[in-house]
Amino acid sequence: TNSSVPVNVIGISNAVGVTVGGYHACALLNNGTVNCWGSNFSGQLGRGTITVAETPGLASGLSGVEAVAAGNYHTCAALGDGTIKCWGKGGSGQLGNGATADSASPVTVSGIACAAAVNGACGGPGACSAGSVSGDNGLTSCGTTRTWTCNGSGGGSNASCSNVNPACEPVVLGRCGAANGAPYSSAPTFGLCRSGTASAISGSGPWTWTCNGSGGGLTASCSTATMGTACKARKVSTQDGNSCVITADGGVKCWGNDYGAIPATVAGLTDVIDIKSSPFANCAFIKDGAIKCWGRPVGFPPTGTPQISMTPQLLSTFVSGLPSNIVDIELNINSACVQTASGDAKCWGGNFLSQLGDGTRTDRSTPVDVQGSSGNTSKIAGGVNPTSASGCMLAKEGSVKCWGMNNSGQVGDGTTTRRDAPVGVTGLASGVKDIVEGFGSNCAVTDTGNVKCWGASFFDTAVPQWTPVSIAALANVTKISGGFPSETYCALT
Repeated sequence: TNSSVPVNVIGISNAVGVTVGGYHACALLNNGTVNCWGSNFSGQLGRGTITVAETPGLASGLSGVEAVAAGNYHTCAALGDGTIKCWGKGGSGQLGNGATADSASPVTVSGIACAAAVNGACGGPGACSAGSVSGDNGLTSCGTTRTWTCNGSGGGSNASCSNVNPACEPVVLGRCGAANGAPYSSAPTFGLCRSGTASAISGSGPWTWTCNGSGGGLTASCSTATMGTACKARKVSTQDGNSCVITADGGVKCWGNDYGAIPATVAGLTDVIDIKSSPFANCAFIKDGAIKCWGRPVGFPPTGTPQISMTPQLLSTFVSGLPSNIVDIELNINSACVQTASGDAKCWGGNFLSQLGDGTRTDRSTPVDVQGSSGNTSKIAGGVNPTSASGCMLAKEGSVKCWGMNNSGQVGDGTTTRRDAPVGVTGLASGVKDIVEGFGSNCAVTDTGNVKCWGASFFDTAVPQWTPVSIAALANVTKISGGFPSETYCALT
């Protein structure tokens, strides 16, 4: 039964992450296992059957999971031992096991694990990939750090490990940027904070710093480790029909639609610290601040024929006038927007649906300012859904503005009038710490942990909401997940 108000997910009380696919969802638990529920006709729940599940159940055979990502009809998990496992729809090779058949149980992605892994390396949450654990201080409350040692086995060296309860890290205006958690062989200099200012970096690997909250936001503590000798996949990203992973050596491997059923190394990529994927293109953030993209040309105007390239190119080679210090990018089928470390938002590409937010409906081959964004943008959201063609930006002081198509009230200004330039979302002039786009709708998480949504009728009532409505029964929310093509949001409290 559809629900217009939030309902508790049965049996989940210890989640540290949540991901929403096309028509299913999965939660990562603090013991390193994964629970999934929802549509299952391709086996995307990983439970050994293709039976739809109305309640969560364990994805079979998984332990030590550190991250999970849901695509439209498949799911992938990154394990603490450096391997990747996927399950669900496999017709395009998106499971990465050399086959093009669906699998209702997790299968190991070929060619990702690395024999150079140190036996004593740290593994998943609170564990080791091999050897035995010693010196665990057992601290799990907020404000404390849990530490332990993984004793080397088979001659492996000992690894010192630590973990902060993810639920305790403040996700605020002063939150850490792209460098948080990305291994560096020398102290990082780029992408330290998404907003506010970074303190001086201390340490010799791991390096630590703080991001000072702006607009009254809290201060976030940040750290990043050296590259290390342990082999571990650092991030897995899924989209419809393909998956990509950042490998331990800073490269990228992808599999599925355009790559085949065995992971292929994406040529010309090194020192990658983050990857942003869409159904149309992929972009990799490089340690030195560069961005390389491949697939459909990012933000090409709707006239002419796009020349698809599977070889990564510097974004600056086919988009002139790009700003420096880009920390985020949103990819659409014919437009794109970026956010800079200095708080600017710029867009380019097709603009026939007012998706660029520059006050016009003119296509742009070079980036133009989103009106009113200069020096004040903390986050941008929107662009993946070609039918809603809207965008939103979160300002450093906690206000939200949106623009573009407004057929379902997704701009949030109380009308269905198309907006060529950003307008304030009613009732959200302050006090917002995060925003996320869904399918023709948007949601905001407030500083107090409440959630407000507006746009298409996937919440609260059966009709579109032209202004934000508070989502009943949600409090102390730390993260919200949703997106195209999902008609579902999930909140982590």
